[in-house]
Amino acid sequence: MLWQIELTVLVPLLILSSFYSSKKLRCKDKNYFVIRKITKYILLLIFIKYIFGGFLLECPFFTPDKCSNIFNFVVKMDKFQVIQPSVLLAPYVKQYWFLTMENVVQSSQRLVPLGCTSLSFHRGNRTYSSLEDGYLPQSYLYGITTDYTNLVFSGYIDFICIIFQPAGAKAFFKMPLNELNNSYVSLDTLNDSELLKLEQRLDETTDDLACVKLIEQFLIHRIYQLDKYNDKRINAVINSICNGEMNVDRLAETACLSYKQFKRVFTENIGVNPKNFLQIARFQKLHHLLQLHTNMTLPELADECNYYDKSHLVKELKNFSGFTPAELLEACEPVYSGYHGLFRSTFIDLPSK
Repeated sequence: MLWQIELTVLVPLLILSSFYSSKKLRCKDKNYFVIRKITKYILLLIFIKYIFGGFLLECPFFTPDKCSNIFNFVVKMDKFQVIQPSVLLAPYVKQYWFLTMENVVQSSQRLVPLGCTSLSFHRGNRTYSSLEDGYLPQSYLYGITTDYTNLVFSGYIDFICIIFQPAGAKAFFKMPLNELNNSYVSLDTLNDSELLKLEQRLDETTDDLACVKLIEQFLIHRIYQLDKYNDKRINAVINSICNGEMNVDRLAETACLSYKQFKRVFTENIGVNPKNFLQIARFQKLHHLLQLHTNMTLPELADECNYYDKSHLVKELKNFSGFTPAELLEACEPVYSGYHGLFRSTFIDLPSK
């Protein structure tokens, strides 16, 4: 077997490298440093050959299925990119996402509530949504949701997604954001020629950074529409929520509004009422802790995330994700990545049938 022959070369080299790296055997001889450097280069070259030249496929410790998973993971991560907004737009935009994949076998992901409005441009095959019971528009404005949906995609995937801050989208769109609640609104129906022009230019641009430049030019041009008075009030409320405040009456006081006024202003600027937003924020905190694999017990998680008790946690988790805590934990990535953290807080891989 080829892998057996290659291992007979690899093992002595590893021993040799260990031998020369031993503190007890180090000497002042210049040959030591030359041999050590040569050994490292040889080991690196052999390792690369093993990975990409067929070693994994021939070694009995790596089945074809495991190899496929390894290579698919690498390919997916290479084609997914997170780009942060400029300093000027950071108060309004969380992140820009770019994902490109070719020849994708039919796969499913569960989209769970994130607590943010997003703007998506799809340049590949259209995606099926269980919530819509049909295919999504090619490009759409996606409001805050209070329910989960399963997305099915295949073939060529190429999309750009703008994730706004909770109160950020209101700066760029005239309609009350609660009109987008739980819906995908096609750009064709918004009567917005500038937005359609942006869609066309993005469709013609392949470089991610060039796309970000086009997006930011569009957004900066739109900032003048912002009602700065309400923006300051709502941002103060969002900051209070991020700092752990979960009482709606105290949040209304932070905004210097009566409860009724606060509920109306909050709903128009965020997209959902304060109670629903607090539930989503609590769910997202729980999801994040599960992603980190903290080994916290359910009562500890309930206390940390401001649930009344374990039963309350399980009920809301089921409502927002369709999973039990054990099922969601199993669906989380084995190792948490901050780079993909927000993306993985939104999309959960579903097992293939």
